[in-house]
Amino acid sequence: ICLWCTEPWTWETWPRLDEAVRSDTIAFDDIHGKGFFTYLHEDAPDSARVFDKAMTTSSRQSAVELADFLDLDGAKEVADIGGGQGHVVASLLEKHPKLRGTLLDLPQVVANADPRLRDGGPLASRARLVPGDCRREIPVQADLYIIKNILEWDDESTRRTLANVVAAARPGARVLVIENLLDNSPSMRFTTAMDLFLLLNVGGRKHSSDSLVARMTEAGLSVTGISPVNPYLHAFDSRVAA
Repeated sequence: ICLWCTEPWTWETWPRLDEAVRSDTIAFDDIHGKGFFTYLHEDAPDSARVFDKAMTTSSRQSAVELADFLDLDGAKEVADIGGGQGHVVASLLEKHPKLRGTLLDLPQVVANADPRLRDGGPLASRARLVPGDCRREIPVQADLYIIKNILEWDDESTRRTLANVVAAARPGARVLVIENLLDNSPSMRFTTAMDLFLLLNVGGRKHSSDSLVARMTEAGLSVTGISPVNPYLHAFDSRVAA
């Protein structure tokens, strides 16, 4: 994660902070002529690998904590939306032997899913790997949907992802959103820095409790509780209207 945050391209956008805040433009796009993810995978493959490893490390660190925290409340099928390599799903399947799980993420991400979930892995018989883009469609039905750390890229992506979950889910399905919060963190300097980093590079931002509840409610979810998973992550429990 430290390597990712100190990649050369990360410093190029900071001189544009004033402009980004005032004009709501994406500094990275203006500098490179293309979006963040397109640039990484087309022009900076080494940086893309560092970024992917950083996301994997972050996910792996919190997956076990989340599995210990989460009360499945009778769920038989769980879906991790935009779940990266599937560390959360794998941790849940390991802890709950009767649970089935689905991982949905981009094709190139799912192709490198946690070995425990792939063919020949110890959890493969209870796991389903679905390539797709949650901002376009979520062709998955489950009792519980988990959305972790993906509602911070930009408002439109957040709205589309939540709307697609609600469209896919059965009435009464549970949706658990897990995020770092701008207004509830033991390290406000770090959280604020990441908030500005998202603004400069992808036009995104960290949420406050109120802003995330507002987005979820707007999508048709009824938020039933907010709980800390650890000092940095909070879980927003919700239901799709019955």
